[in-house]
Amino acid sequence: MVRRAREIMGDPVLRSTDPAMATAALHQAAVELKQTLTPNHVAIERAGQASLQLDLYVASMQESES
Repeated sequence: MVRRAREIMGDPVLRSTDPAMATAALHQAAVELKQTLTPNHVAIERAGQASLQLDLYVASMQESES
């Protein structure tokens, strides 16, 4: 998806470093590639939940070894 967003933004030499333009290109790439972008706060929350589940699993494995 990033590759397509860069293509949308155009020539690397002339490419703007404007965050709004980069965001718009990323959204356009997602639409073209039929992908869904996950907001940062949602992704961070999901990662935290997955980390907690993994910690619980590892702890249960360690308890069963004792």
